[in-house]
Amino acid sequence: MFDIDNLDAEMTWTYLGNSQLTVDITNRIATITTPSPDWNGAETITFTATDPGALNSSDQATFTVTATNDAPVVSDIPDQTIAEGLFSISLDLGVRKAISIVQESLNLLCPKERTDASLLVDGICGPATLASLTSILKAQESSYLLKIMYLLQGMHYIRYLRKAPDQRTYVKQWLKIMHISIDRRKRSVPATPTGLKIE
Repeated sequence: MFDIDNLDAEMTWTYLGNSQLTVDITNRIATITTPSPDWNGAETITFTATDPGALNSSDQATFTVTATNDAPVVSDIPDQTIAEGLFSISLDLGVRKAISIVQESLNLLCPKERTDASLLVDGICGPATLASLTSILKAQESSYLLKIMYLLQGMHYIRYLRKAPDQRTYVKQWLKIMHISIDRRKRSVPATPTGLKIE
């Protein structure tokens, strides 16, 4: 822009024609902003410079933002062992019993100084259960939780067998799936139908 009669600082700048783009003119510099990082399209904006005598000149500019296909970003996938264990127990005992086992396991892992935070073992996965589970996962104690869950599942089957000895076949099938093996150096319980290994 050039005006033989007036300085640049004496010019008044205006614009029109934008509907999505945002325009800011400061010290004769126009900054054009898209409404969001993913916006694409084109807009033609007319810029007008007006001098102190009300004479003006206009010019159009077309701003085009081309759409790009951004690559997906996969963040760290959290530990799924508890979810897999819960799924396995749910298949055998039902969802509510499985959640009760998780709640009881969380209570057993809870430090003594947090006895006030003990969960109600009601088989309902509410905010308190999720908060307690999150704290265990953040403390990287999921392997301990999983072991206790399977131990409690085994205790359930033992109690069940005492009441209904005719269910031995069912319990034996579960024990086969657990692949319990013990040696002199190390005791391990390679796990459940999900292929997990408890050590």
